[in-house]
Amino acid sequence: MKKKIIIWLIAFCPLNLVGQDIELQIRAIRSEYNTIVANKEKYEVITINVPPQDLFPFDGEGDEPYIKKTITYYIDENKIKLIVVSNECSFPWYTEFEQIEYYLKSNKVFFIYQHYKIDKYSFEGNWDVMVTAIKERRIYYDSNRPIKCLIKEVEGEPSEINFMLNKTTNKEEDCSKLWKIGESLINIFYEENIDSLFGYYRKYGNK
Repeated sequence: MKKKIIIWLIAFCPLNLVGQDIELQIRAIRSEYNTIVANKEKYEVITINVPPQDLFPFDGEGDEPYIKKTITYYIDENKIKLIVVSNECSFPWYTEFEQIEYYLKSNKVFFIYQHYKIDKYSFEGNWDVMVTAIKERRIYYDSNRPIKCLIKEVEGEPSEINFMLNKTTNKEEDCSKLWKIGESLINIFYEENIDSLFGYYRKYGNK
């Protein structure tokens, strides 16, 4: 009986310690996140409106969309602490908006918050009926590896969507399906990675 208990403890304890270790890392990430948010107003801010030619070209067919991409860098002592990427794309029948916030320490991303929103007509013969869908993601990183991933999704009438969002809890998501830093991040325009964001900064931010 004692042998069975010892074997069980040996098998269980490493998994338990791994879970505790991740929770400690999550606490440290949240602490660093709170520090950046609390000091954001003190940081140097550089905003880049990405030229339309750097986005996907309009082929001339159909309605031309309204497209806007803005990248905002928050800098403290010559180190980028936060990158906020805002993408907007509008057609007559729907509007997409996405904002991705990359929180950095020593030029490495430790947390990503993604907010994606689409306003669209229901296409049920009534152009006055609008539906709003929102998706939020929170991804915690350790050494470029996602260690915890949360997602929240709601869809409904525009007047009710914020209430629905506040009442909906985050669900844990399989991190293996999500991004690793350095790999492509899919937004509503095209694939992009953290290196490309540093590239925009080097290209446009120092002018």
